[in-house]
Amino acid sequence: MKKIVFASIAMLALSASGRAQVFDRPGIDIVIRGEEGRRLSVGLPHFYSPVVNAETKAVQEEIYDAFYQDLRLARAFKLVNLVDYSTEINSGYQKGSGGPNLEGWYLAGLETLVTGEVRFEGREIVLNCHLYDAKQKTYIIGKSYRGRKHAIRNMVHRFSDEMVFRFTGDKGIASSKIAFVQRSDRAKEIYIADYDGKNVRQLTGNGSLNLSPDLAPDGNQVAYVSYRDGRSELYTANIAARTTKKIGSLPGTNAAPAWSPDGRLIAFANSHEGNTDIYTIRPDGTGLRRLTSHPAIDTSPSWSPTGRAIAFTSDRSGGPQIYTMNSDGSNVRRLTFSGKYNASPDWAPKGDKIAFVRRVRGTFELFVVSAVDHTVVQQLTWNQGDNEDPSWSPDGQYILFGSNRFGHPELFIISANRDFELKLFRKAGNYSNPHWGS
Repeated sequence: MKKIVFASIAMLALSASGRAQVFDRPGIDIVIRGEEGRRLSVGLPHFYSPVVNAETKAVQEEIYDAFYQDLRLARAFKLVNLVDYSTEINSGYQKGSGGPNLEGWYLAGLETLVTGEVRFEGREIVLNCHLYDAKQKTYIIGKSYRGRKHAIRNMVHRFSDEMVFRFTGDKGIASSKIAFVQRSDRAKEIYIADYDGKNVRQLTGNGSLNLSPDLAPDGNQVAYVSYRDGRSELYTANIAARTTKKIGSLPGTNAAPAWSPDGRLIAFANSHEGNTDIYTIRPDGTGLRRLTSHPAIDTSPSWSPTGRAIAFTSDRSGGPQIYTMNSDGSNVRRLTFSGKYNASPDWAPKGDKIAFVRRVRGTFELFVVSAVDHTVVQQLTWNQGDNEDPSWSPDGQYILFGSNRFGHPELFIISANRDFELKLFRKAGNYSNPHWGS
């Protein structure tokens, strides 16, 4: 969790069966439980390439894997593995007549088919993605993308989000990013990655302690805490420009920065007035404003989606509990009453729930509480090590968190209804402080 110091994530059968399946694709650890709701079945073969060699085969597999992950997490779809039928489906592309062979797939239980072509043009790749209606044998949508080889997953993510928006009207999460901390030797550095843990990029490299990354709403900046100059200070990093900027030079301990939904303010905890309280500041370091003024420790702010309220952790009732207040510091009210240790709140994108961590019999577990009615509480994890730092996906269907359930800190994704879990990185590492941005 954003450490609080008190007093110091095979083929699907083409059948009507609603039982969830277990998938095992390379590099992805997924457990699916329970019953699936009504989802649109989407067939996925390998994309067609006019050139067949080791390089194109690797790209075909990467395209498949990216679609696989995207469509599995998009709750609107039921994925059907058609890799073994790729040559038959892509016969139209091979003959130059264009389009896949759709004959018979609807009778086999398939509703839609996503496929296309991948071509190498010099140092760039052209990816043409197409979605077809298997019943009507008609074309639904298509997009063409061009870029370097390293951008192939981003192209797939963009088309996956197009599919989600087409069928649900909601924005997909495939193009979203995550930020996290990875420890190496004595240093902790900030990294960013695609939501599926791919395309990892290191953001800081100062050999110090860098903590609590929070992605800005526009996805272009990360706010974080760094000890690079010997004490905790607030910084922002521009991802594209690869530049960092200190947010003023505030005395005391600085912790847990959180961007406001409009990107105009950063809420954070600071101790320069003698005890830890919640403040806001503009990204340029101006406009410092104190929101709480209490002898207790107030920390870990999380903005509501409207920006009108902030959830935070406070021990003003004797032990750490979750509170909410208006964004100007007024109307403070306690939200959690069960459990002696509740911390690290994260407000859901729809504004109806808040995820948090509760200590249960010596271990930290993930919980969700109604942002309106404190009596509506749901537990998400049980007896699998310490589970910390919950962070909602942009669509509010998943929570990213850290856990040491396998002996060392790793990152996981769990669905809000508990029918899905995913371990983000197959390679063991020391990962913590995750945040899921837009």
